[in-house]
Amino acid sequence: MLACLVLLAMLTPAAGPAPWTAEEALARLQARYEAVTDLAADFRQTVEQPRTGLSLEKSGRLYLKKPGLMRFDYTAPDKLFYVSDGTWLIQYLPQDHLAWRMRVEGSSLAGPFLFLVGSGKLKEQFDLKEFQELGARVTLTLTPRGKAAAYQQLTLGLRKEPVEIDQVIIVDASGAMSRLDLSNLSYAALPKAGFDLAVPAGVRVQDLSK
Repeated sequence: MLACLVLLAMLTPAAGPAPWTAEEALARLQARYEAVTDLAADFRQTVEQPRTGLSLEKSGRLYLKKPGLMRFDYTAPDKLFYVSDGTWLIQYLPQDHLAWRMRVEGSSLAGPFLFLVGSGKLKEQFDLKEFQELGARVTLTLTPRGKAAAYQQLTLGLRKEPVEIDQVIIVDASGAMSRLDLSNLSYAALPKAGFDLAVPAGVRVQDLSK
């Protein structure tokens, strides 16, 4: 009898982890990134324009630091830098000696990252449109509240263990899709000096906020 019970236990598959609900995924994601003060990651970005059918791939490394600091260093195909203090965003093209200044709210790239640098709560800033779970991963598709957002939809792909965002998909106001796949994430402290908004002397700066 004991041998039968042992054999039955061996043949019975072990119960996997309980599936997440959308509410649980939002809560775990919020708790995880409330505990994070600094984040750096390599990114591979794919931009698709549905109206033209054009697709473009870019790559680089991003840096986030609370409160409100963001930096995107593009290394391929061309060098391009986005630096933000949470309110203002500078876009700098060194090869053209040209930069643009705009508000973060007007940026379809930097705007969706605000919640990661301590700006508000996910459930207060977004409405949940869709939730999917596939094994060790979940995706949350969110729509920003308010009419001021420069994007219409944000999808976050994350691993369950540890809770970590590894994909961000942004659909901007024109319908263009930008997907960032993140890798080599680091949570080590970042120096504030790396988020200086100043551009080199001689660079022409255009103010798009006006």
